[in-house]
Parts: sequence; structure tokens; C-alpha cells
Amino acid sequence: MNERYSLTFPQQNIWLEDRLYGNSKVNLITGIININKGLNIEYCKKAINNIIKSNDAMRIHLYINDNKPYQKVEEYLYNNIEVIKIENEENKNEYINKFKSEDIDIQNDKLYSFKILDYGNEKGSILLKMHHIISDAWSYSKIIEQFVKNYESLEKTGNVIEDEVPSYISYINSTEEYKNSEKYKKDEEFWKEYLDGISSKVSIKDNTRKIENSSSRYNVKLNKEINDKIISYCKNNKISPYVMFLTALSTYMYRITEKNDIVIGTPSLNRSNFKEKQMIGMFVSTLPLRVKIEENIKFLDLAHEIAKNTMSMFRHQKFPYIKTLKGIRERSNFSDNLYGMMLSYQNARVEFEDKEKYDTKWYGNNYQNEDLQIHILDMDSTGILEINYDYLNELFSIKEIEYLHTRIIAIIENAILDENIDVENIEIMSKEEKNKILYEFNDTKTYYPKDKSVIELFEEQVKKHPNDIALIFENEKLTYEELNNRANAVANFFVENGVSPNEKIAICMKRNIKLIVTLIATLKCRATYIPIDITYPSERINYILNNSEPKIIISEKEINNETIIYATDQKFEEICEKYSNKLDKIDVNPENINSYIIYTSGSTGKPKGVVISNSNLLNFIIGINKKVNIKKEDNVVSITTVCFDIFGLEIWVTLSYGATMIFANEVECVNGNELSRLCEKSNVSIIQTTPTKLKLLLNDNSSFFMKNIKKVILGGEKIGEEFIDKLKEITKAEIYDGYGPSETTIYSTIKKLDSSKVNAGKPIDNTYTYILDSKNRLLPINISGQLAIAGDSVSTGYYKNDEITRKSFVYDKTLEKEIYLTGDLCKLDFSGELYVLERIDLQVKINGQRVELQEIEKHINKFDNIDNNIVSLKDNKLVCFYSLKNKENDIDKNSMIKFLYKKLPLYMVPGIFVLQETFPMTLNGKIDRKKLCSTYVGVEENRKNIMPSTKIQDSIYKVWQKVIKKTNFGVNDNFFELGTDSLDAIKIQIELLNIGIHIEYEDLFKYPTIIELERMILDKELINKAKYRKNIELIQSNYANNQKYNEALISNSDESYVPKKIKVKNILLTGATGFLGSHILDEFMKNETGKIYCIVREKNGKDCTQRLREILNFYFGDKYDDEIGNRIIPITADITDYEKLKDGISKIINDISFVINSAACVKHHGDTNFFKKINVDSAYAIAKLCYEKNLKLIHISTVSVSGNAFETSNYNLKKSKGFTFDETCFYKNQNLENVYVCTKFKAEQIVLDYMIKGLQANIVRIGNLTNRYSDLKFQYNAEDNAFANRIKTLISLKIFPENNKDMYLEFTPVDVTAEAIIKIMQYFNTRHNMFHLYDNKHVCIKRFFEILKKENIEIKIVTPEEFAKKITQVAHSNKRDILAGIINDLGKNNELNYLSNIKIKCDYTISYLKKIGFEWPEIEDKYIIKYIENIE
Repeated sequence: MNERYSLTFPQQNIWLEDRLYGNSKVNLITGIININKGLNIEYCKKAINNIIKSNDAMRIHLYINDNKPYQKVEEYLYNNIEVIKIENEENKNEYINKFKSEDIDIQNDKLYSFKILDYGNEKGSILLKMHHIISDAWSYSKIIEQFVKNYESLEKTGNVIEDEVPSYISYINSTEEYKNSEKYKKDEEFWKEYLDGISSKVSIKDNTRKIENSSSRYNVKLNKEINDKIISYCKNNKISPYVMFLTALSTYMYRITEKNDIVIGTPSLNRSNFKEKQMIGMFVSTLPLRVKIEENIKFLDLAHEIAKNTMSMFRHQKFPYIKTLKGIRERSNFSDNLYGMMLSYQNARVEFEDKEKYDTKWYGNNYQNEDLQIHILDMDSTGILEINYDYLNELFSIKEIEYLHTRIIAIIENAILDENIDVENIEIMSKEEKNKILYEFNDTKTYYPKDKSVIELFEEQVKKHPNDIALIFENEKLTYEELNNRANAVANFFVENGVSPNEKIAICMKRNIKLIVTLIATLKCRATYIPIDITYPSERINYILNNSEPKIIISEKEINNETIIYATDQKFEEICEKYSNKLDKIDVNPENINSYIIYTSGSTGKPKGVVISNSNLLNFIIGINKKVNIKKEDNVVSITTVCFDIFGLEIWVTLSYGATMIFANEVECVNGNELSRLCEKSNVSIIQTTPTKLKLLLNDNSSFFMKNIKKVILGGEKIGEEFIDKLKEITKAEIYDGYGPSETTIYSTIKKLDSSKVNAGKPIDNTYTYILDSKNRLLPINISGQLAIAGDSVSTGYYKNDEITRKSFVYDKTLEKEIYLTGDLCKLDFSGELYVLERIDLQVKINGQRVELQEIEKHINKFDNIDNNIVSLKDNKLVCFYSLKNKENDIDKNSMIKFLYKKLPLYMVPGIFVLQETFPMTLNGKIDRKKLCSTYVGVEENRKNIMPSTKIQDSIYKVWQKVIKKTNFGVNDNFFELGTDSLDAIKIQIELLNIGIHIEYEDLFKYPTIIELERMILDKELINKAKYRKNIELIQSNYANNQKYNEALISNSDESYVPKKIKVKNILLTGATGFLGSHILDEFMKNETGKIYCIVREKNGKDCTQRLREILNFYFGDKYDDEIGNRIIPITADITDYEKLKDGISKIINDISFVINSAACVKHHGDTNFFKKINVDSAYAIAKLCYEKNLKLIHISTVSVSGNAFETSNYNLKKSKGFTFDETCFYKNQNLENVYVCTKFKAEQIVLDYMIKGLQANIVRIGNLTNRYSDLKFQYNAEDNAFANRIKTLISLKIFPENNKDMYLEFTPVDVTAEAIIKIMQYFNTRHNMFHLYDNKHVCIKRFFEILKKENIEIKIVTPEEFAKKITQVAHSNKRDILAGIINDLGKNNELNYLSNIKIKCDYTISYLKKIGFEWPEIEDKYIIKYIENIE
């Protein structure tokens, strides 16, 4: 009994499954024998023990030796079977479920478990659980049979039956013999031939599940009528019910998957003789039944083929499936199981003489490996078939299984009705299900006014609400009447130039008021507009124009066409002045006109024009608004390009229902912060965009633009549930998911996403959705196929492209409708809602824009030396795999990209090009696109990169690192080959703008490497510098004018004047959230009793009060919490616009006596327009307001206007001539080329102009602000402090050039500076109107280094050459980031020179401040030490 044995083939399968799933319940068989009368517990125990004793398989023990599993049979030992008292049915079910859920450890436990359930009244049950490795379903029936015989023998004789039972060991031994037999070899050859050519597993449902085996059971008993029909049909046609169900299932799988080579698992008893049929043990194996279905084969013929096939297969059932599968995997690329579904026919019966006394039940263990197991049960004497559907919970719902059953029965019933029916034409769903799809899901027929044109909807709103705002763009607003008048004038111009109904007008314009007016004017003429993106390459634009043949082209881009009219501002003004704003009615049937033609990507290599009629658009407008309900009170922001069809909602639905269209400019469309400002300013309530674009906008940390949004409409591409969950965390807005191709007019279906369950919803009015197979046959619910759309919003086809129109727009006889075949793989759920899954062709979506990959491939094939290419979308980025004609010479990828820019829109140009020696092929001899794409893992990681060598290169490099989240690239790498796309390009544009580098979106496509981008930027800088030089030359040439400013400051040398203190009262402060501004507020609160009004703009979703409170809490704790709203009053106003500023503070203007303007952009590099707006425009608005309202002004400026500041670049310092700059100086021919210095200089000039006119003002020029003196607190955004960053860099480098050893450092504590400003205000006078406010008690560099040394930071003094060499070394290392603090100070040879020949003096200010009780403190060592700690 201690002899060891190898596992049999069936046992090996079970062992491997158990190892894979870890003592899984998959392999446990549980059943119950109910004893309904005369229960004798002792007899039960004896009968059970006799089974254990008589059947050696019951006593098998498994163990591992040398990493291999073995089995041995243990000696019999008596089992004391546990008795469980059961009180009621609920108690019984609870215990059975607990029993079922308990694992059996395959190596350490007994491989069986018996329990006796005692219900009282001589009733009870034997609960039995067996591990599959020692038992199968047949064994289960033998155990029941043996138990009943033994139990009845005990009742009659008091003894168990001593009959000898065949040993399982004999089967084990026969298996070993089989392995070495000729039969084994023949069986192996059979299976090799039988399964040759299998390419993939065919499943009812795509199995993308994790390893989760939880399952449920759906049980159904056939009604007698259908049962009898099945039995009769099978008898008459000489097939078994098993074959009948197999044929029905195969037909169903064939029809829903369109795969004609299907494998279904089917269990084999695998007991070859009478002796084996008497054994208890594991014999069963599952065989892969292969069903090949020929087109148009009759159902009955297929059944006979399956019967024949099955018999042939069973003759070779002994060969192990695991070996068969291994052989297939070795011979092909097949890696999956051969089947996902199993069908069994079980007719093993246990006949009881006393049927009232005994009954049995086999429990599903609620765990399985296959996706679906269908068990046809014929196990009782009634002859009525019962079906168990065991299904994985992760894959199927109970409703899916219920419908599956009705479909299988429908197929069987239809086959019985017509014995000649073929599998192609058999109906695969019930009449009830078909009617549900046709009539319930598509009950959308609704009246709408077909005799009305779209433009009439707009004109109705003009009559109803002429003075309501219709359109806002930037600072321009048009009422409905004004917009209508302009559109009428342009329409009259069109008519005069020969435009008649259905003539075409091409529109290629930037985002502005003129564009919207032109679109409306086109429809007023009953003409057809053709939108063209202004960024399209000339070749594409010319193709669209040649194909569409427009009567007129309205363009802001130079196009070589004689019909062009350039849409200049002047031209539009002339049209609006010359032509009447009244338009004669154009009498034409609205049902005969087209509204627009929109060109989408085409698989032929050329874009195709989708014709949308007035009726199409009208039905959409009315239908969609029943779903989203845009009302007169709504402000709808438009951020979509006019060439994207969903733009139609933003303009036509908005203006048809009296709402306001907020037309975002180019920057607002892509920059989350700018969009936020627009949404806040315009109180936007509805936004529509693609999910990808919304993610991009939210990634700008500007989700606060969503705070007032009431509705979000997402369209153009699929939405992820995680994204919806995230969106719901930041907004309470209603979220809609819209779906629809351009060919069916914008959105055909829409869903309000009340939960995170995302789908495309149900069709809008007069729109019908059907899921069809490749032969346009209707598919059942929840089965995926091609979506077909019918109804009043379906286009008539593609303009001048009949061939492609005929393929996509067809008449369906069954549906009795014209349908558009979308090419989208979709399904309808059981409530009729649409799920969009993927494409069935090579069309992809990039940020909502349709792209036909073949169009890109055709253009790439035209490039020199390209032999073949495949374009794929991987991680939302286009990748081109290409092969060469001449393998010796690879293509220049930058040249390729530039070549494509001339052919395709920017978003259609691949950025990644991967050379292929060969292309992987499918078994059908086609290029395997999926496998090809899966082989690409990104740019190689071990190549040598050329690192940044200039300041600009370094700045761009860091931005690229931040956006693309990679470090392994160089300055000559193509941006798009780094795995980026057009959305990343937008992010780059935004990030560069944030650091003062302004580029256009298309610049990255034209100059895709850092080197090229730098060259372009420098070229632009040369142009800008030329403009600056002209500006400076203008200042220099107007020397007399400059002299008047110097004269206005001459009184600042008079030290005899003694200032007097005045009463301040209430003041207005700008820049209150800044480092200096917040401390000015603090000093005012400590030294005055009045109110301080603080202008604070809303930002990052926080209102003015929140922002001010946060800053004050950071610097002063809760000190001022109770004062906010009392003495400290935050308000919102635009200080860069005089009228807006005046309106914003109109309520408090009479309550203030002083204005302190401390608002400024203090960065020293950046976008010129931004600096002008913040530094110059605000100075003008504030100075003008103070002058007109007779308010006193303290204007905060900078000593940098002298041309000498620690912050200014070395280049600027060298150009300056030596001079002294004191409080009497304004212009001394200093260098003003730095944008910060220049704008601060201009701001002073504006204030001085108003001072000369009579404005009471003081200008305070501030030095280098540092941490507080009182408690050494540092600033909020310390990382933005240029001086701190310089010190940090020098400490990191640990060296300093000796040519700067005589320099000094200026530390001007912010709190002391604020104290001085309040003192100046308290002693305000116009005689002393210029102050140089900085701590004159400087720290020489030698002392600074000595302090560092005490803190164990040693700085070595080196020669300029050594310093430059060190800089070069660091710049080319992975530590180059430490150079950030001085990168803008280095000369072209990496030299550093902070010494200046301009001397700034503050003697007069020092003297004046002393008179009013103020002196600068000494800068002590502890102050400097704390400063260093703050910046490290």
C-alpha cells in the first residue's frame, strides 16, 4: 500500500489547475443524499466507511518528490463521521453553503469529506464533498449507488456488502502502459491533424477577465411541448439531444462571432470498459470538439457532421488534452486555451427502488475555469431535459444567460419548423427580443417642423430677444439684433457676389467674431458652408477647395484661388457699412438645401466631404436639446474648432434657443487657466469638449473653471469610468456623453451620466440604432457588431464620391430604412443603451478627430525610399512602422515629418517612426497590425544624448522633461519620436509660456527638436529686440521730454524740508497677496485705524477672500481672521483696464484717500504682452483713476530701472555706461532692453506724466526683498525668488569666480521695507516724491562666505576660467538642474560677472527716513544663517 504512483493524465490536469489557482474550489464536487424516512445514523456511518474502505481512490494521498507530484494509497482507518443537528431549512442551507465554501488542501487534507445532517423525525442527509483529483461526476453516482446498497443491506441484515470493487490502481497502471503504446502515437497524430490550423479561441464574450473563478448557476427545465419536439426531431433525424444542442450552440457562436472554426469543450467519460465504469476515481477528460461551418450549410447537415465528428473524436479520448494543447502552442503562436465554453450531456442515473425514501442533488461549487459551462441533464425517469448554465460572474450577468437560453431554444425551434433552413438564415433570437430592439428601443419617431430652416430658429430668437447678448468674444459683445444685422449685411454681400441657394462658401478663418457672422450669413443665403482649419497644410486646403468648388472663399490665410475674399477687419467693416442689415426673404424649400459640408479623413488618402442637409441639422438641434435643455439663461462656452462637427452644437443649438455663445480665443481653448478666467468672467454654465481635451485643461491645475458649470457635454471619443469619477469629485454639473459620426449630424445618441457607468445612451428623436453583422443581419441585445444608424439626421452621403457613399449608405430591406454603416463596433444593453467598443476598420480617434490610418500610410508611401509602412495608434500616439527599398540608407525622420506637414493636418502626422526589417504576418498572409504595435516599447534607452548647452535649450529641455516624463533624450531628438502627440504639444506651449517663452502651437511641428526650436525663438527675439531698440531709440531721441521727468524729481535733493504727519483714513491696496503687499497690509493694521480695501483676483477656483485669507494665515497665522470683512475688505476688480477698475471700485471710491500700488510681475524674463499688461496697463489705469478722483498714490517700483540690479543679466550690465543713479534720476541713457526693467520704467513714466499734470503721488523704488527681520519668516513662493535661487546655485557649486570677490550682497527685510512704506504714506508730501528703499547696510561677499564656513559650507574662490570649466562640466552631467539659479546670468562662454559700473544711491531717502523716525537695521549673522536655511 505504500507504493508510489504517477498521476494519470486526467489527474495531472486537476493538479496543474490546483497549482495555478491555489487550492481552488474549482475542483471540488459537492452533493447530498437525502434520506426522507427511517434515518439510522450508525448505519450511515458504517455505509460511508465501507465506501472508503472498498474504494482505494478514496484513500489516495498526494505528495511531491523531486518537484513532481506522486500518489499513494493509505491504509484504511475508521472515520468517525460528524453528525450535525439541523433545526430548520434556513439552518440547513447555511450549513451546506459553509460546507461548500471550505477548501481541501490537496497535499495535507483527506481528499473527501462526509457529514451527516440530522433533521429529527428520522430524517436526514449525507453531505458529501470530493476533490476532483479522486472523483468525477460518474464516480459521484457510483458513491450514491454504493451508499444506498450498503445502507439497505444494514437495514435488512445488519451488515454491509462485502463485494469486491475494482481498484483504481489498475487504471493507473493501464495509463502507464498506454503512454508507451502504438495507440498513444496514433491518438497523438489524430489530434495533431484534427486541430491543425486553429488560430484563435472563439468565445461568446471577449475574455478580458482577471484570474477570478467565481461562478453562478442558472437552472431551467424545458417545458414539455418543446422537450417533446426536440426528442421527436432527434429521433426522426437520427441524432442525439446532445448533438442537437451542440449544433444550436455552434450556430449561435458562428452567427454572433462570424468565426466559422469553433472549438467547444465537451467532457468525455474516458472509461473504456465495464470494469472502469465500476470504479470510483478521476477518469473524465474534456475534449476540444472542433466545428467547421461552411457558408449556407443546412442546420440538419451541420448536426450530422457534428455527430460524425464527435464519434471520431471519442475514439481518441484517452489522449491527454494537456499534451494536445502543448503541441499546438509549440507549433503556432497560439497561447490561449482552445475553448472558453463547454457543453456536457449528463445521463448517469441512480435508480432507487424506494423513490420516496431517497433523492439526491449535485451542487454547483460556484467556481470554474471555463467562461461558460452548459450541462444538459437527462438524469431522471421523466424524460424532461433540464439545463444548468454555470457562468463566470465576472463575465456574465444572469440576464445575459437568460437571453442566451431563449436564443438557443429559438434556434432549435426554428430548425424544427424548417428542416431545410441553413445556418445563415436561421433566426437566432426570439420574436420578443427582436420586437424589443425594433420597436421598444427605437421608439423615437417625433414631429418637428420640416418646413423650417435652421436659420429661422435663430431669427425667431432675434425677434423674441433682440437686446439679449448672443455672442461674446474677448471684450466684444453682440446682441441678437446686432449679430443678425451684421450677418444680414454679409449675406447681402454674398448674394451680390452670385451666391444662390445650395452654392458653397468655403470659410478658412481664425477664431473671432467675423467667423461666427460669416457662418450665420451663409445659412441666411441658404448656401452651404465648408469649414477649413486655418492650420491645415496648403495641399489639403487646395484639395478641399478643388473637390467642393465653392462659389466664394472667405479666408484669413493666403490661398492661391481667384474666388478668395480676404477676411480682414477693414473688409468686414466696409461690408457692414455698405450693405443693408435687412435681408430679403429667400424663397426655397428648406428640405432641398444643405447646411454644411465637413471634410473628414479618408481611407483613400484624400479627405471626404460629408454633406449635412438643413433637415439633418434641424432634427439634430431640436432632438438634442430635448436631452440637454440649453435655455435662454445659459452661457455656452465654445472651445471646439469649427472643423470638428460638434462645434455645430456650440453655435446652432445655442443660438436657436436664445442662449449666449461665449466664443473662446485660441489661447483660452487650450490653456486651463485662461479658460478659467473666461468662464468666471462670463459666468459660463455649459461646456462641450472631448474627454482628452478636458483632461488636458484639468491638468493645468485649473479645475476651478468647473465650479459654476451646470452641464458638461463630452463627445468625439470614448470616456473612461475613472475619468467620470474624478470629474464628479470636482463638479456637481450634469455630465453627458454624446456619440455620433459626422455622417449622422453631430450626436445620434446621448446619455446623462448619473453614475460612473459610462455609455452613449439612447437615440435622439427620429434616430434609430441597430447592431448588425457583416451581412447586415440584426444581432441580439448585448452582442457586439457594427452600429447602423437610420433616421432624419443621416447624411445623404459624401460629396462627389458615389463609390464610397454606396459602401456606407445603404438601404436595408429588413429594416425598411436607409442606414449609415458607422464602422463602429457597438452593442445595445438590455435597456437599449448604446455602448461604443472599438472600430472594425482602421479608423481611429485623436482628441475626437477622426483619422483614417490608410490616408496617412498612402502619403508616407510617397516619401523617398519607403517600401511599405503601417501606422498604428499606441497609447493615443501615432506610430509609423516602415521598411526600406534600399536598406543601406535610412530615411531622415525630421524630413519625413516636415514632408507630411505639407500634406496632412498636424494631429495626423506620426511623431514616432520605427524601422522594420520584416513585418509580422497573420495566418491569412496579412500584416499583423496588433502584434506589430505590441512590439514597440518606445525609444531605446542606452543611446548617447546631446545635452543642452545654452540657457534657452536648458529651459526647453526641462519643460519637455516635465511634460513627457522622460529624461533619456537630447536636444537633437524629435519631439514626436519621444512618444508624444499633438496634445503634448499644447502642454509644451502652455509650460513654455509660463516661463516667458512664447511659441505658436504649430511651431513644435515645424521645429520638432530643441535645437530647431531654439533657433526659431532666437530669430523671434531678434525681431522683438529690434522693436525694443526702436522703442528705446524713441526714448533717447525724446531727450527733452525725459529731462522734464528729471526736473520733476529735482526736489528730492532738498534736505532742508521737514515732513509733517497727516491723517491717512482708509486706503486701497493692490498686490495684497504678494510678499511685499501682505506686509504693507500688516504694517497698516498695526499703525493705522482705518480700513484697507484689497484688490485680489480670483485664482485656482478660490475667490478673493479665500486667497487673501490663505496668504495672511501663512505669514501671520490667525491674527487677522476676525478682521477680514471688517477692517480688511477683499474686493475683485481688473486693475489692467481703467473702465473695469473704475466699475469694480465704484462703491468704495469715496471711502478711500490713498492707493498703494504694489501689484507687479516681478519675473525678469517672459512674454512681452504679459509684462505690459501687468506692469504698464495697471499703472496707467491706477494713475488715471487717482488723478481723476483726487486720490493720493504710492506707486511701488524697483531700483532695477537704473539699469543696475542683481537680477539683470550680465549682458545688460556690460552695455551700461558708468553713472550714479539717485532719487533725482529718471532717464540717464541706461540699458532698458530687459522686458521687466523696460515695463517698470514705462510705468514710472506714466505716473510721472500724471504727477506733472497734478497727481499727488510718491514713487518708491524697492531693492532686493528678503525674509522678515522680526522672526526671519521667508516668502510664500520661495522657489520663485531669483536672488535666493542664485545663492542656492552658488552653494551647490561650492565655487565662486574671483572677478566678483569685491561685490556686495543686499538683504532688504520685507517687514522693515513695509514699515518704511507706511511711514512714507503717513508723512506723505509731493515735495519729496521719489524714494530708494533698500537696506544700505550691505554684506560684502567675503563676510558672506565666512558665515557660510561657520555653517560647514565652504566656497572656494577660483579663476573665471576654472569657474567656466566647472559650469560646462555640470551642464553636461545629470546635476545640470543646480545651474537654474544662474543660467540667465552666464555669458556665452559661461563666465559670471556681477560687478557693475552703475552706482545706485539712497542717501536722500536715508536722511528723509531718519527725520520721520525710521532707520535700517544691521544685517546680523543669524539673519543670514536663517536665510540660507530657508533656501536649502
